[in-house]
Amino acid sequence: NQDIVFNLNPPLFSGKLRKGAKITDLMEYGPVYHYLYRIYSEKYINIIKRFSIGDYKTFNFKVEDVNEMFHLVFIRSVTLNEIFYDKSTVVTGHKIVNNIKYHNIKTSQEYIEFNKNFPTGCFEKLTISKKYYGRDIIQTEVNSLPFYSEKLIDYLLDCGITGLEIKYKNSIQLDF
Repeated sequence: NQDIVFNLNPPLFSGKLRKGAKITDLMEYGPVYHYLYRIYSEKYINIIKRFSIGDYKTFNFKVEDVNEMFHLVFIRSVTLNEIFYDKSTVVTGHKIVNNIKYHNIKTSQEYIEFNKNFPTGCFEKLTISKKYYGRDIIQTEVNSLPFYSEKLIDYLLDCGITGLEIKYKNSIQLDF
């Protein structure tokens, strides 16, 4: 239940940079806490607060030997039960080796079973409720990487946010 996260008051999370790692505004860390896949700079947090991201909670994260405070960010996720499977496309294989196979998934329970048997399977197209339309960050239970709006991506780039990886090729098509 995602509501539990909003009531957590953990001690300060901390970690250290790997040898040769570069400090950026978005960084991966380990070990990863479920739904908290990256750490973010104060600059990034201050930017996203001005955008439509839905319910969220931040947790302080201290990087050893770095003066700046970072944060873990939890954004309420689109759950498996909120996906319109009949309008989504689930695949296994890869286009580059021409072995794409389409799978007919109708319910969240079918998707859970599919994922057990095909852990590398993924959504080619993900259809969710229109209530999420207009959000600038959308997190889903089926993908560790959030979806960002073009407006937010442009603003983050204009502000010089570092560590942001923008991928259009082979990304999941989000539909409402």
